[in-house]
Amino acid sequence: MESFGRKGDFDSTKNPAVDLNINQKVTTDSNTTTPPDNDARSDLFTRLKKLQALKDEGLITAEEFERLRRKAVDETK
Repeated sequence: MESFGRKGDFDSTKNPAVDLNINQKVTTDSNTTTPPDNDARSDLFTRLKKLQALKDEGLITAEEFERLRRKAVDETK
């Protein structure tokens, strides 16, 4: 049988030819942002849906719902 390459080329204890860095830090460009209005409205909508579900399930009272709803709306202004 004929072999190719040098002895040890396929030694599993050697370091790989390509070094992959798994723990890379991801950075974002601060100049590219999404409009806050869309994010704020989406977040507000989600919060209000969750509050409504809590009220419908009887986990919070109508007064608590109104207080938390007003707080959520005020925080998005």
